Amino acid sequence: MAKNSLDSSSPATPNDLPLEGLGISIVQRGDLDESIFDSIIGQLAVAKSCTREFASEAVYSLFLKGAAAKNASDNLTVTVNKPFSDSNGIGFQTISISKGELLIAYKTHTNNSYLRRLAEFAASRISLFAEKNGLSGDLASQLNTKSLILKSQPLTARQKAWANSFNKNNVDLELAPDTIELLVYLAKESEYSDTNAAKQKAKVSKPSPKRQNPPKNTPKSSSNSTNNVHNNNKGKKQ
Repeated sequence: MAKNSLDSSSPATPNDLPLEGLGISIVQRGDLDESIFDSIIGQLAVAKSCTREFASEAVYSLFLKGAAAKNASDNLTVTVNKPFSDSNGIGFQTISISKGELLIAYKTHTNNSYLRRLAEFAASRISLFAEKNGLSGDLASQLNTKSLILKSQPLTARQKAWANSFNKNNVDLELAPDTIELLVYLAKESEYSDTNAAKQKAKVSKPSPKRQNPPKNTPKSSSNSTNNVHNNNKGKKQ
């Protein structure tokens, strides 16, 4: 049975994810590399007084909630729990991370604010993390609806885990037969988003025509009124 939360006795960590076993490699994106990624995670781990693995879980969860979207609020926050054991017994450590906090760490080590690049860099491990923990991607709901309409069946749990907006250009999707169709869905979703954005931009830039008020009823001609008065006076004289 799929897990519905991160409250698990065996939470996934970057080292747990079977990348090599699945034939999946960590694809380098843009100007990011593993050392920068690790520095970002390390800064958050220090800020939250937790391990790097736990901080990475929170970051992955944040992207699964839609943090890569440009219009996502900096207040978007996830709260995750991690079990631990000490002399007092077994308990849970809880941390919360917001998009704003992640963005600060990202800017510190990259000098830019294009947070989606970080999601694309870690796209495969985020998706594998979601798959292992029974979680869904940020486009799972939309693409599941598309699948129901086009194929009359829902996405599989694995497809839902990989249904992320930042997976659009992820070559790892091509390595798994049951995720190939996601490429089609993601491409169509991107095409729709780009077209809709263009329409909205055109709508804003093009001023709407001024509304023309209908002509008011014109009053009766003053000459007609004068003639009527003249005729009445003429009748009285007679």
